[in-house]
Amino acid sequence: MTQNVLFKREGTFDENARKVKKQWESYEASPEVEANDRKNWAVPYLLLRERGFAYLQRRRRLIEERDALYSTAKLSTRQRPFSVIGIVRSALQRHPTKRVGADDMKLPSYETACKDTAARMDQKIQQLLESYWETRQILWDMDSEIVRSQIMAKVKTVWNWYDPGGRLYAWVLDCLECASTGGCCGRDCGCCEKPLITYREPMKQLDAESRKIVGVYGHCTAECPCCIRVRGRYHPHPRLPPLDV
Repeated sequence: MTQNVLFKREGTFDENARKVKKQWESYEASPEVEANDRKNWAVPYLLLRERGFAYLQRRRRLIEERDALYSTAKLSTRQRPFSVIGIVRSALQRHPTKRVGADDMKLPSYETACKDTAARMDQKIQQLLESYWETRQILWDMDSEIVRSQIMAKVKTVWNWYDPGGRLYAWVLDCLECASTGGCCGRDCGCCEKPLITYREPMKQLDAESRKIVGVYGHCTAECPCCIRVRGRYHPHPRLPPLDV
């Protein structure tokens, strides 16, 4: 979600959400407090949410490419699906490093090189998951802050309340923006409706025995693997570290 969508698109709420909306409208604060919370709490909160989705979407893409390395090791480059690794490999094949004599015998086989790359990708995949949970810890702490303004109440509401279909209101609000900016909500792939990861949480606050499966759903970022394939280009998310595998 971009930082402005939530602030401008209140009219898209359904009737059930209008009741929820009344909760944040009951909060009153001075213009100075509202402006301060928007700048120092709401905007960082939304940007951190987006970064978390970018971590998971890059992770999903690396999982797909890692699996492709194993399954397509014997195919020609032309037959392999579009990927960042495929672009680099194609460039190396067009302009190979010149080697002479016994050095040629030291080069690993293509299958071995694929397995080595996949092993490095496994490490990156785990690191990305850890980075996501680190952002969730920060968001948890931010969610725990006492509501001081209407903007805080609004952000907390849409990221913690669900519509009748069990979807976060924030996710529902962002569907139109995702589709209108070339994301997966404008295609039949259904990527945004698939959880990036799942985990279990207690169904009730004081009942740890009964648990439910929770999916993490997010809309497209620069790391969305489907968008990268459709557009045929990749520009890393500006708030993620460079990818070196």
